Order: sequence, then C-alpha cells, then structure tokens
Amino acid sequence: MNGVIKEGGFADMNLYPTPIRLISLPLKYATVCSFFDEQVHNPDVNGNTENYGSHSKNSYILDEPECEEFKKYILKKVKEYNDEVLGYDVDEWQFSQTWVSHKEPGQSHVMHTHPNSVLSGVFFYGGVDEKTSAIDFHKPMAFSSFNTIQIQTKFNKKNPNTWNSFSIPFEVGKFILFPSYFQHSVPENKTKIV
Repeated sequence: MNGVIKEGGFADMNLYPTPIRLISLPLKYATVCSFFDEQVHNPDVNGNTENYGSHSKNSYILDEPECEEFKKYILKKVKEYNDEVLGYDVDEWQFSQTWVSHKEPGQSHVMHTHPNSVLSGVFFYGGVDEKTSAIDFHKPMAFSSFNTIQIQTKFNKKNPNTWNSFSIPFEVGKFILFPSYFQHSVPENKTKIV
C-alpha cells in the first residue's frame, strides 16, 4: 500500500499480523509418533498433574536417534517458514528444547509464551474420539487492562479483526509453527472417556 487514497475513498489495513503456518506431516513419520507414545511422562514441576497433564522426562526428545530424520524434516520446515514469511536473518536453526506433552480429558494449560526461543512449533499425534480444540492463540491486547471494555463488548464473530482468541482443532499429523512471543494456551481436553 502506497498511502495514496482517492477522494471519497478509504483503505483498510491489517497492521502487524502474526502469521502462523499449518503443515500436514507426511505419513512416514507415524513411526516417530509411536516412539513418543512409549515415553515415560513426568508430573509438572509443580506437581499439578491433575489439571496440567504430563510431559516427557526428556526435554530434548528430538535429539534421540529414533527422531533423526524427523528432526531434519522439522528444521527444514522451520527454515522455509522463516525464509518465506517471517524474514529473520538466520541461516541455520536449532532447537532450544523439544518434548512430548500429554493431556487427559479435563486437563489444560494456561496462556503462555516461550521466551527462551524465537519460533515455536507443536504437532499432534495419537487420536481423539472427537475433534477437540488443541491450541488457542490469543490477541496480544485481549487480556490487558487497556482492553477490559473490549472484552465485555459483543462483536460480530464473522469478523476476524474482533476476535480475542482463535482455536485450532486437534487433527492427527497437523504441525503448527508460530512466533514464540505469540500467546497461546491448551484448552480443556473434552474428549469423552469411553
């Protein structure tokens, strides 16, 4: 946009959007997922396993030999996402941490960011009985005191400019990349216990 608007006209702009990338993982990586299923899970550091869920003992899980090819694939996708969309001046990417997280029905994770990294990613494996929200992304201003009035106001839900959060459903093989500063949470796992 060059900023030139004809008389009587107008221009709408979306300033500073936060781009995320959705990727469908190739089926050949299903064997890596079965390796993840075998990992022993630890309670959360605060012992709050009842609400939070659990995670793998190994917080560098993609460094395991079983994950070597998968790790290369993920790093390739990270580089593509950066080079094609974000544009950080980085030639080679590496992981700060990688782990497996597990949420039982009724468990969730509060809104947070990942301040120890630049990009973050999550992928879904296993299965659920129904499509349930797997991750929620939150508008940066949505929970600030400045925005209190906006939260109490009703908006047209069809207009993405008014959304305070956006949910992505659980789908096996879905891989999501996003800037680490982007606030996100894991909503309650509402999968029905059979």
